[in-house]
Amino acid sequence: MVADFPVQRPGVPAGSSTVEITLEATPEVTLLRLVHGGLPSAEACAAHEEGWQHYVGRLAVRAEGGDPGPDAWMQQAEAPEA
Repeated sequence: MVADFPVQRPGVPAGSSTVEITLEATPEVTLLRLVHGGLPSAEACAAHEEGWQHYVGRLAVRAEGGDPGPDAWMQQAEAPEA
C-alpha cells in the first residue's frame, strides 16, 4: 500500500511525502516494512523516524495481544497550556 502522508508538520506540507507499507508473511511472524519517502531534509527524516518508531512499537504490542496503554504523546498534545 502506498499513500500520501496527510499530516502537515513544520517544513513538510500535507501530502508532500508518501508512506509505503508492505506486510510479508513468514512461517514465524509477519514482517512490516514501512518506507516514508519524499521528506525534504535530514531533520524531517529524523523527526518522522522517531514518530514511526513510537507508533510502530505500540502497534507491535497490540499485535502480540498486549495493551500499549495510554499514548503519552497524545496526552501531551491534548494537555492545556499553562
